Amino acid sequence: MVFAKLGFSIVACSIIPQFYYPFSDLPISDSTQETLRDLTWLLVKTGGAIGVGCLFLFVVTVIYVLLTKIIYHIVARYDFSPTVKAFVKKYRAAEKACLEEDNGDDTPKSLRSRLIEILIDLIVSVCLLFNDAILNRSEGTTIVESAKIVAVDDLLIFAIVILVCAASKKISDITEARRAKGEQDRLENDEELKIGVSKQEIVPEHKSEQELNDISDAKKN
Repeated sequence: MVFAKLGFSIVACSIIPQFYYPFSDLPISDSTQETLRDLTWLLVKTGGAIGVGCLFLFVVTVIYVLLTKIIYHIVARYDFSPTVKAFVKKYRAAEKACLEEDNGDDTPKSLRSRLIEILIDLIVSVCLLFNDAILNRSEGTTIVESAKIVAVDDLLIFAIVILVCAASKKISDITEARRAKGEQDRLENDEELKIGVSKQEIVPEHKSEQELNDISDAKKN
């Protein structure tokens, strides 16, 4: 529901300029008007990218669920090798455990409430897309044509953001792993130095051959 509230807020804040564009009538400087126009465009474009991204993820999720259900049914119904059956069973158990972990300690939701929540998210996503298409529509193009053009642009923006976030996360993980490894190596080196010093203190000092000869001569005298 957080996404729905965010989406409705973006639509509510950006739909006003479509009916009344106040920036040209406000008693403010031209640079401020231009800044407000850019901020409005950024808000609408961000909402459009989020809406298209959510629609894309919804389609991918539906395809994934259908394919996995079909594969589970085929493997369970027909005679496959025990290795394949064991792999599918293990994958299904891991998938179920992952879903339960994502739910956490939240109160279980009924199927109806989940469907209503998904429907609201889809409606908000479509509103964000058409909001972007209407505000950034070129002259001589219909809303549907503009929505097709905007959807491609917004999906590209969404994909770039996802790739950048994934790359940043990967770089952060690599940096953290190297830092932890360096810290571990430093601790191991310190431990080895301490062990070496302890051994030197325990091992008795050996006298040189000259000192032994001097002691022997002193005893003879």
